Amino acid sequence: MRDAPASAAEDVGGGLRRAPWTLTAWRLLVRPNVHPWLPGWRHGQASSTRIALASLAVLLLLAWLASGCTSVAPIISQPRVALDQPAGGAVCETVKAQAQELRISSRDERFVLSFDRVPTVDSAVARLSVTPPSAREAAVITLGDTRITGDTFPVAGPGITLTLAPANGKWPSIPSMLVELEVTAPFHLGDSLTGFLRAALDDAARLERRFEQQSNKPASGVSDGLARKIDELTQQLSCRADSLKAAVDKVRASLDALDAVRAAIYAEGRPGFAEGERASKAWAEAREAVSAAAREAKVAADWPRLEQSDVGLMRFSAEHVAQLAIIARDVKEPKDQEEAVRWLAFALAPEAKVNEQRQKLPPLRSIADAAARQAFRTVARATPLHVPLAVSLPPERDWLKSCAALAPRRPGDDDDEPRRETFAFRLATVQSRPQLSPACYGDAANAVVPNQAAAASALREWLGMRDGIVLRNPDQIAAASARAQCARRLLCGDPLVNADPLFTIDPSSASLAPVRERLAAVREATPAGADLDPAVKNALDAGAGRLFCATAGDPRLTARVKTVSQYRQLVAGARDLFAFAPDEARCDVAPAKVRARLRERWVEIVSTAGRDQDLCPSLSGVCPKRIADKVQALFGLPKGRLASPVEQGAALEYPPPFGFTRSFVDKVRRCRQCEELDDVRRGIPGGDLAGEECPVEGEEKAVQGSLEIGPPGDVQAIDLPGCDLSVPVPLKLKLKRGAGRVVSVLSPRPFKLNNVAVSERRLHAQLGWAYVTTGDIDDQALFAGREARLLPSEPDQKFYFLSLRSAAY
Repeated sequence: MRDAPASAAEDVGGGLRRAPWTLTAWRLLVRPNVHPWLPGWRHGQASSTRIALASLAVLLLLAWLASGCTSVAPIISQPRVALDQPAGGAVCETVKAQAQELRISSRDERFVLSFDRVPTVDSAVARLSVTPPSAREAAVITLGDTRITGDTFPVAGPGITLTLAPANGKWPSIPSMLVELEVTAPFHLGDSLTGFLRAALDDAARLERRFEQQSNKPASGVSDGLARKIDELTQQLSCRADSLKAAVDKVRASLDALDAVRAAIYAEGRPGFAEGERASKAWAEAREAVSAAAREAKVAADWPRLEQSDVGLMRFSAEHVAQLAIIARDVKEPKDQEEAVRWLAFALAPEAKVNEQRQKLPPLRSIADAAARQAFRTVARATPLHVPLAVSLPPERDWLKSCAALAPRRPGDDDDEPRRETFAFRLATVQSRPQLSPACYGDAANAVVPNQAAAASALREWLGMRDGIVLRNPDQIAAASARAQCARRLLCGDPLVNADPLFTIDPSSASLAPVRERLAAVREATPAGADLDPAVKNALDAGAGRLFCATAGDPRLTARVKTVSQYRQLVAGARDLFAFAPDEARCDVAPAKVRARLRERWVEIVSTAGRDQDLCPSLSGVCPKRIADKVQALFGLPKGRLASPVEQGAALEYPPPFGFTRSFVDKVRRCRQCEELDDVRRGIPGGDLAGEECPVEGEEKAVQGSLEIGPPGDVQAIDLPGCDLSVPVPLKLKLKRGAGRVVSVLSPRPFKLNNVAVSERRLHAQLGWAYVTTGDIDDQALFAGREARLLPSEPDQKFYFLSLRSAAY
């Protein structure tokens, strides 16, 4: 460098002097574009930014060097330790881990402790003790990023890791310290909650039964068993099981509040509106408390809803609470509120309590009152039940006007008497109770009044009608309807309308034609529309229904028909019977059902016609051609037709589709008459045919030709169709291994064996009384060539074969 004279030691020649490496690095940093060894190089003014960056780099380098030289305290990780399992069954228990001794080899080291099987419940509380106390005072304990300052701290398993470090960087002068961990938690919170809820639900079911039975016992709240369960849980709740405590308290309060509702209504005779409001609130709070406890315990548990529902544990209790709230909201007058609660008790009353609750109802006060009570004819789910309220009843009108003025009117249609219904029940839960019929007022009625006689007497005075009406012929229907118009509204046709004589038919008649003629005459003489009184209509419908059900709806109708001629007599003149049938017959007989029953019976009749009507007795009744000819001639059917089938509509079939039963077709097959059956069915429309056809297999395999006889005690049975009672049926006999040579043939009916009549009758231990013949299988007189030639005495006769050791029987 030429700025100053250089000493001999610094001079490097050429007027240059030696520069230190630090100055060279600085020059490269601030003026990198000028080579520092050039003779013309001069130190210039560096920019402030360049100088600041250089300074920052130097500081970072120094900090890195300083950190690399700092010493790090050693970390000692202890082996993992598992906590003990709870030994008892109490709700709150404390478990401990094995104490760990930490040896301090370096006063600045840190210890890491890991624990397994830590309770997973949210309310678990841990306590960490360090001995000696001086070590605890000098230690900083952390759980993850959280520092533990107190004696206890919350934990959540299943595993935790604790770090122990010296507070001031140095442990006290001690060789070691002892660390112990214990955890207190509600280990059995889920079991305790579910166990308590089981007992509480039993208590809730007890209260539900009290509501259902309308018990008049004083309020007793929870039962003794549940009270003991609550006391036991309370004594065990020493840990932070706040959710379980709240659930227990809320559930008990809900049960107490619900029983208070029942006692207010059925024991004290009060409406119980305040009690119902408290019960609804208490059950909602109990449900929330149980849900919170179940979430903490991680179990599935629930408390029932106290709401109207078709199903559920608390149906009747919930119905009472819900309806009390509706009454308190919609009914304004206190007297009406009290009466509404009485009507509620009557609607929900079990069968044993109906009359008791009926006596508590208010007496009949007006015709409008009587009309409203008819809604309680049927107490069913969601059916509107109008409650007659004293304050809201409309004023009376003069019901002694002429019948002509009342004839076209219906309940609620009067202009001067509007139907003002201020309140109605729609119950989701009701008892199983039969429909009240008739729902009217009188000695034989079931209207909802305390005193039927008094109510009926008052209505008779208001209506001025006391005579009954008897219908004996169709010409009296129009006059009877006009007379009954005055009483039809509330007295159900009081005076009563008796139409039984009109629908009395000779029971010995074997035909439906008289029934059809009487129903047609009644329909023609019955007025239509508003001219027909409902009481008369009901009597006519009931009489017609009884007559129709006693004939067409009688399940024994088809059983009384035994021949094709009787079937013709039954249906002749009554094919359109259903056109005059009542609209609402109690037996609910549809034309399709009757046709189906008659079709089934017709096939059975046709299958036995050959034998029962002596069409072919020698052929055991197996003559399909003769049977078909008989049906065709009897019903006047054209050639190629065997039936008059009806698939839809109300007409009866005359006759139904032609066919035979499976057993008859099997006999046809065994008697080798399948070809004749095929000839009968050939050319007949498909709708005219029913029943079974012969199977496809060859006829030569249809008849059983041999029989194997087993050892003594083994009975072999066979049915012979008796295709021709004059021709014996050959049956080849074979002996199985162990069979005796002596063969006995038995049958309940007489028969011939090899043209020898068997008339001896004996009592067999297994088969009872039977005709028997016995002999050696090689006896040519009985079994020529070991063949039994059997001649039955009747069709489908059953035979039994068995072997014996000797001829003694």
